[in-house]
Amino acid sequence: MKLKRKAIALLITLFFIMLITISIGIGLKQMKMAAREVKNESFMLQNSVILDDVMQLLNNSKELSDINSSEDLQLVFDTVSFPIVPLGNSGIKVGINLSSARTKFNINSIADENATVKEAFESYLGSKMIEVEYLDMIEDVIVGIRADGNYKTDIFYENKHLFKDEDNYITSLQNLNEINNYYKKTYNNNKIDIINFKNMFSFTKDNNYALDVNCATQESLEILGFVQRDIYIDDEEEVIEDENFCSSVLCDSLTEIQREELAGYRATCTPQMYIDVVLDIMSDESSATIKFEYNLVTKKGSSFVYEI
Repeated sequence: MKLKRKAIALLITLFFIMLITISIGIGLKQMKMAAREVKNESFMLQNSVILDDVMQLLNNSKELSDINSSEDLQLVFDTVSFPIVPLGNSGIKVGINLSSARTKFNINSIADENATVKEAFESYLGSKMIEVEYLDMIEDVIVGIRADGNYKTDIFYENKHLFKDEDNYITSLQNLNEINNYYKKTYNNNKIDIINFKNMFSFTKDNNYALDVNCATQESLEILGFVQRDIYIDDEEEVIEDENFCSSVLCDSLTEIQREELAGYRATCTPQMYIDVVLDIMSDESSATIKFEYNLVTKKGSSFVYEI
């Protein structure tokens, strides 16, 4: 097993070194083109040459296909990820980070009538002395524009830009922060500031999204009731982010009934083969960050973002 894991880590490392070498020139060229069009904003990559290179390297890896446990995933994350380092004498610096793409709850599942995550989150908010109306605000935004105008709160009238259509959803942490600010202003309650929403929620429209309990953040586990802990704040009143990792220890301790109950929370003990890939490219003149999600089973990428 150890030899297998070492082989997986080594081959994936070689693949990503190849990826950087092949893509670096094209990446900088496209970065300059993108900078002229959307400077300082995200630039979506869907049909670029870099995407083709990434997909070719990932799709051809048999070792990646053989990964079937949370421990194997963590080994890959630990081995392949590295900070910004020089690429030979090219004047280029690169960095790669791989992590699980299913470490947090999908906030948009709160409005799902078939899910019990809403009940769990309501209990969690109560323990933090936050009014249930905050949850109503979130639901209003997720549900979107109502033809009958029958909203649970007044957030629609104060933040209409958050409501795009009847098939709405919370798209980002920035959107959630706008809801948080409206809540604080309405109820004069700043206790919500101590919650680390960045580590708690993901923002996707994917109805099949499931939290991987093996890789879940401490904040997500706390909603499930597996972890009860205080949220510590540093001297600058900023929430400290705890480093999470993938391990099957918690799931191994659960009964079969407990595992089945996770489905209602849009969570699972089955390892989720989705990884977040972040590639940083830097030169003396320019820099860019490429982000995307990769499905190890279907060998398909999604949610490609190019940050200038």
